[in-house]
Amino acid sequence: AFADAMAQLRQSGFDVALRQYVCSGKPLLGICLGMQLFFESSTEGSLINGIQTGLGFFPGLVSRFPANLNVKIPHIGWNEVETSPSKLFAGLPPKFFTYFVHAYQVSNTELPSTIGITHHGKPFVSAVEQGNVMATQFHPEKSGNVGLKILENFLSLNAGDFTAKAKNKLGTSKTGGVPLC
Repeated sequence: AFADAMAQLRQSGFDVALRQYVCSGKPLLGICLGMQLFFESSTEGSLINGIQTGLGFFPGLVSRFPANLNVKIPHIGWNEVETSPSKLFAGLPPKFFTYFVHAYQVSNTELPSTIGITHHGKPFVSAVEQGNVMATQFHPEKSGNVGLKILENFLSLNAGDFTAKAKNKLGTSKTGGVPLC
């Protein structure tokens, strides 16, 4: 899915449009595969030396859950998210349950943009937020009242809150050295 999605984004020019949108300071939310596409690279649908490049809004590699975890893959169902303070999770408790459907994940939970961590055989990044770009590995639209609150929080964000900060927060992508803003 990652390779096909990136190919479609590039072919249609939406990769450039998304970059311009992010640089405008307007808030952007990625969900599930959307979150994965926001990262620098993935091992799913490998094209170049085992790695497929992503949009590069966040540093890091998306990879398949290891087979030796003794858990079902894909990860499907309700699971707990342990959160850090963020605009996306305002008004929610520090831990809540959301709905997941995925086989690929970001395992580096030490990334500065990490605002949510979930355990499925091992910890993985379930949400990120950096400046005006936010993303969740889980599906807020399938996560009941918690998901509705997350979507409400996102929709209440004002682009003016981010415009001046967009360039400073996002910096430069390591995927090809393309400036994000």
